[in-house]
Amino acid sequence: MTSVKGSPGRLAAALTVVLVLAGCGRTVPPGAPAPSTPATAATPATPGPGRVRLGEGSTYVAVATTDVTARSTPGGGRIVGLFPKATPWGSPTPFLVKQAYRNATGETWLQVLLPRRPNELIGWVRRDQVRLRPVVHRLEGYWGGTFVGRLLAHLLIRRQERQQNRLVDARAITHPSGKLRASLAEQREQTATERLEHYPDRDRLLATRLGNILRAAEDRAGNRYGFGAVTVWPRLYPLVSGRLAGILLEHRHQLDVATRFCVTLVIDAALVAGLLAPYGRWTLLSLVPLALAWLSYRAALAAAVAYGVTVEATFDLYRFELLKALHLPLPPDGASERRLNEIVSEFLQRGDGWTLSYPRRTGVGRRRGDHPLAAARHQPPPPAGDA
Repeated sequence: MTSVKGSPGRLAAALTVVLVLAGCGRTVPPGAPAPSTPATAATPATPGPGRVRLGEGSTYVAVATTDVTARSTPGGGRIVGLFPKATPWGSPTPFLVKQAYRNATGETWLQVLLPRRPNELIGWVRRDQVRLRPVVHRLEGYWGGTFVGRLLAHLLIRRQERQQNRLVDARAITHPSGKLRASLAEQREQTATERLEHYPDRDRLLATRLGNILRAAEDRAGNRYGFGAVTVWPRLYPLVSGRLAGILLEHRHQLDVATRFCVTLVIDAALVAGLLAPYGRWTLLSLVPLALAWLSYRAALAAAVAYGVTVEATFDLYRFELLKALHLPLPPDGASERRLNEIVSEFLQRGDGWTLSYPRRTGVGRRRGDHPLAAARHQPPPPAGDA
């Protein structure tokens, strides 16, 4: 490996600028962002050349699974960089993904930002040389792929449980005597109540605060109407229009940008620490990008709250549009709506077993018993020998 010349401070500053500028790369708002579900990278079934959608997320990190060769064009061109499978301190070499493309031979290539000078250096790497990780979903706490990930997630979930318990205890404290003490206790109770709104039920907790904010919003948005939010959202989102659609995309875009900065700065801190390890105290410069990463994470939390509120508003205002799009008459009351939504959610999730009828009579004077919900029934699967 070639030696790095120059002042360690200048080296760290240059590396920070490079990766922060890489994090500033434009993020395209997603076409149908999911509230809080782990996305798996999947390419379309069509074999023709063109851009490839990687999944529901809009920002991905690619980590090397082998030595990576970056080229100037997808499928060929000159070599613009050679990167080992692992960094000098043992972690997989990371790349920020800008877009994916399938060439005429059917190979999928990723356009990535290379972690090296000059700024904004871009290269193309083969999809089979890296493993994709959605940025937002990793920060939410979906780490169950490995034993270490599951163990870390378990420990952090226990920590989230303790924090939730402390908030419950703070809300339950009785008001003390004295005007000032009573005022402070009331403020603590109000703060605890507001923060508890951003926690899901105990059996739904995730490992990070960001994940719990998004999951709590997801649960509130769907459960109040009997919907499974994760299942219904891809069908509901295309129906959103007007100002709400713009607000929804803007809040999701802010969330993606904040999380992208957070991940970029954490990678930057690791690179600075590894490169400056031989210089002793200069290694402390890695605390600078770590502090900026913490600020970016705080910004991501605020963006997640705003995005969650907008998702809830989408269910409030557009849930009947979904029923209309499915050619189902509107339910006559809240109880019937909830029951119908539960049936629809399970049908969309499972794809079999439920039968919904579509009666011809749709007038205002229809009796409650004539609603198609009365004809909805669960049919058990046929015996194995009746195929």
